Amino acid sequence: MIDEILDINKILKSSSDNISIKKTKKGLMLVDHTIKMTFSLELDDYDNIIKQNKKHVLSKILKKNQLTILDCTGGFARDSAIISSLGNNVTMIEDNLIVMRILKDAMSRIQKKEVDYTFKRITTKLGNCLDYIKTTN
Repeated sequence: MIDEILDINKILKSSSDNISIKKTKKGLMLVDHTIKMTFSLELDDYDNIIKQNKKHVLSKILKKNQLTILDCTGGFARDSAIISSLGNNVTMIEDNLIVMRILKDAMSRIQKKEVDYTFKRITTKLGNCLDYIKTTN
């Protein structure tokens, strides 16, 4: 797995000139200059997702709780949050430096108790899922 020190300057040097990350009072914001779009991640907004976890298709698949689940396509942890809120522990793998940096920033700013509790059961790993599977028991 890649070292998880996610220095913004290092990330920006490796990204496209059309994409940047800005520090704002509310946290990090992803900016796509080509299509003039911005994105900020607020995990406290996941409160509604977590409240509806029993209706989600994953609740039908995961019949037990206290499972250890590997989420190979982590992204912004939406599925991981649902799986965790159902009483499971999740290891979430994300390969994109920018996505992981924005996610880590958002995780550090969680204020809602239920959302914080959900994310405490999610372990994030930066890297390729296949590499993780090959090197982990």
